[in-house]
Amino acid sequence: MAMLLLTPAAETAEPKLPKPNDRWIEVRTANFTLFSNANERTTTAAGSNLEQLRAVLGSLFGGMKLTSPVPTTIFVFDHPKSFAPYSLLDDGKAKELGGYFSPGPLANNVAIVGNRYSRDVSSIIYHEYIHYVLNTNQAELPLWLNEGLAELYSTFDVEDGVASIGYPIGTHLEWLRNNPLIPMAELVAIDHDSPEYNEGHRRGVFYAQSWALTHMLVMGPPEGSSRATIYANLLRQGIDDEDAFRQAMGGTYREIERELNHYVRGRKFSYSKLPVKEQTTGPSTVTEMTYPEVLTRLGGLLMALGPDRSEFAAAHFAAALRIDENYGPAIAGVGRLDELAGRDEAALARYRRAAELAPDDFMINYLLGDALFKQYESAESTEEKTALRDQARAALRRAAVLRPSFAEAWAKLGTTYTWDPIPNDMGVKAMEHAHRLLPKRGDVGFNLTLLYLRRDRLEDAMETVARMRASGVDRQTVRAADELTVSLENRRAEALARASQAEIGGSGIENGTDGGIQRSPGAAERQEFTTRYNEAVAMINAGKIDEAITQLETLVVEAPSEDHVRTAQGLLDQTRVFVSYRTQAEKALALSNSGEIEAAIEVLEALTGQAPDEIQEAEVGRFLAKLYAYRDFQVHYNEAVDLVNTGDLAAAIDILEPLVNTAPTAQLTAMADALLKDLRKSP
Repeated sequence: MAMLLLTPAAETAEPKLPKPNDRWIEVRTANFTLFSNANERTTTAAGSNLEQLRAVLGSLFGGMKLTSPVPTTIFVFDHPKSFAPYSLLDDGKAKELGGYFSPGPLANNVAIVGNRYSRDVSSIIYHEYIHYVLNTNQAELPLWLNEGLAELYSTFDVEDGVASIGYPIGTHLEWLRNNPLIPMAELVAIDHDSPEYNEGHRRGVFYAQSWALTHMLVMGPPEGSSRATIYANLLRQGIDDEDAFRQAMGGTYREIERELNHYVRGRKFSYSKLPVKEQTTGPSTVTEMTYPEVLTRLGGLLMALGPDRSEFAAAHFAAALRIDENYGPAIAGVGRLDELAGRDEAALARYRRAAELAPDDFMINYLLGDALFKQYESAESTEEKTALRDQARAALRRAAVLRPSFAEAWAKLGTTYTWDPIPNDMGVKAMEHAHRLLPKRGDVGFNLTLLYLRRDRLEDAMETVARMRASGVDRQTVRAADELTVSLENRRAEALARASQAEIGGSGIENGTDGGIQRSPGAAERQEFTTRYNEAVAMINAGKIDEAITQLETLVVEAPSEDHVRTAQGLLDQTRVFVSYRTQAEKALALSNSGEIEAAIEVLEALTGQAPDEIQEAEVGRFLAKLYAYRDFQVHYNEAVDLVNTGDLAAAIDILEPLVNTAPTAQLTAMADALLKDLRKSP
């Protein structure tokens, strides 16, 4: 966690719950949610400034991903006293902070004191948001450049529709002008384990010089930013640090150090001004919060701060449930505490109850799906595993539909399909979406590679491995994914080799000749059998199945030996299985064409594992996957229509938006898109 320390730590009394009569509001901007007991103007300003920073970044770097894969929530407190119970702790005592930023796997939390919302406090929010943006869009940058860019944008400010970027930081400049610089060779070698990055005063020195060097590159000469980009690219190519620096910067460490010395001692420091269109930030919506909601949100913030705040978090959830025993989010909060304490069964029961009470809460659906996911992994019976898998998928799919930008829901949903020998299209699409949102997550890239390979999509798998490598995914995970693709390549090569040998060597059935050796008695009968057997094989290959069965039935009766009987009977049995399999598949096709999707799925699921060969199995798997997609589309589309009929257009839009991207056919895509466009036009 990053923090802004304003004054020394002070002792605090036993923390108390917020007062029931305090007014709390929820402010929603296009990309952020704020909970606040500060005045409305202060709260909306905090959200607006973040939106403006996001808009400026989008205009400066058009291809940058700015949508967070997890929700970003900002708590704005009206006074240090109301903030203190939710501040960070030092030896059990609350620190007197202006604010802090706490990233997490399920949410990013920012907490600030509203009456101190100044450039000093907002800078930490901007700094950490820039880290998030950089880490989302770039392979790993050198530490000095990563921190330098975050410091550079931490002074972002907007006034009268004009954004300023790159204001000089006075404390950094003062230190740099009165102290020697860190030798450049040492600066570029500093990493997260270096003392210069982890020890108080030395860390401040590192931040100051990293900011100055980055400021010189970005705000200095016009070619500066390109030098930084070239440097980062050379490092990714494996070029030695010093060589990469010299090639990109156009000088040695010592020469660039002299240039930086001159820069920080200059009389003028440039910064950029950019117009910000008011409409780019979008309107804010303000809603009054109920007391149970306030308690539950603050309890969630406490949980994110660590296990030492669990008891106080539990007090919040308990107070909320005393007011409303059926408040789903508070029940889910208690479930999370159960889960953190290892009480998985109790947690699952609470998540189920919470989902019944708050079915449209995406986080509750995700927590339920995640808990079911964990139960599946420990279940023993096939029946139990199947039930848990289906329940987990339903909950995770609902979470993803309710919040399409929530990457963890898509990733977990896609992972459930790695349990299937042949995953359907829904699983692949879910993991593809997760990979787009989380390009640097090794587990997501690996699981997408696995799903592609199980669908025999080798080229897509190889492209995924290449993207993982380019995104800076750890080498061990990339190597493991690469080994999977190599394994499939080898199996394909072996299959081709076997097919080639079979073509050269004939059918393998005795052909009635032993070269120059004299034929034994019955050779003519054996030759006749071989000829008629090969005719039956040709009939099968030509699709004349009934004629082939008649021929084989005759051969079983007239075979010259027991070995020949077994040979003819084996092919006859295999052909009958194929006929039965094909009949059932055609039945499923007829059912699906008549709109009886569920009945078609039931027929095909019964065929799973009974295919006469891998090709047939793969075809039925693809057919089944398509029907699953049709069924899922039908369910969600009908759900959207029901919401429209009840007047809940916003919820219907939330369902239709991902449907447009995941519909199994162009016709269904057009149908969902048409309804979505009609709803967006509605007042």
